[in-house]
Amino acid sequence: TIIRGGDYYYYETSSGGGTYYYYIQHDNVIGQWMFAKIGLKNLVLPTQTTEIIRDAFDHSSLEYLTIPDAVTTIGDFSFYSSRSLTNVTIGTGVTTIGRSAFYYCTSLSEVTCNPTTPPTLDETGVFSNIAGSATLFVPIGCASAYRSSDWANWFTTIEEVTR
Repeated sequence: TIIRGGDYYYYETSSGGGTYYYYIQHDNVIGQWMFAKIGLKNLVLPTQTTEIIRDAFDHSSLEYLTIPDAVTTIGDFSFYSSRSLTNVTIGTGVTTIGRSAFYYCTSLSEVTCNPTTPPTLDETGVFSNIAGSATLFVPIGCASAYRSSDWANWFTTIEEVTR
């Protein structure tokens, strides 16, 4: 089913007991407000997605999300107050995460960050008000780099994993 939401299109398909939504946009960018305040719980982003613009998932109902390796920037307030989000996997290409990108994602308890060099975090509340015991998972051999970066301001538990 193709669904139009403002200037954007996404389609819905049921598979494996769940409903998944895929966005369709010609420039591989998730635009401002594209999935804001929409009750999507599951979303698969195409691998060619290159950027998530500010407020793209503001107040979303997503429970988990994998950000593709081609994404380089997660914009300001991208997931602001997405209180159902429990798990996010950040692709290898992400170099910058904007201001308050995950602010008030109160259920966010697991972040897997795949870049070997910690992405630059805007100093203003990137992970403020996430779950108090949230764990950051990073590639093998990278924990010390994350622990000596701004990431340590947001996560007291940083573990290396192969995923």
